[in-house]
Amino acid sequence: LSIGDKLSAYSLLGTMFQSQGKVADAYNTYSSILTQFGETIPDPVTPETSAAMITETLNMFEEVYDDEWVKTKMEESLCCIPQFYCEMTLAAYFFKPRTNVNW
Repeated sequence: LSIGDKLSAYSLLGTMFQSQGKVADAYNTYSSILTQFGETIPDPVTPETSAAMITETLNMFEEVYDDEWVKTKMEESLCCIPQFYCEMTLAAYFFKPRTNVNW
């Protein structure tokens, strides 16, 4: 499975947890994936911090996958990154106390 497939699967899992009211499970799922990338969910979570994390992750992929052929293959996978971060932000919004989330 590509990284895009994996992120899509974890995004779906997190969404399922949230729809069942298991916000802590959703938050922990997203947090676990970010930890594997060497990242953490920032505190507080804002749309700006999410955007910065997306940019940083895309830059990391660009550095790792500098080959043109690999870049072409990765383009399909990269489209799921903003979706993952959006859902992670939503989970953090409901999981963390509202005083720690700046909107």
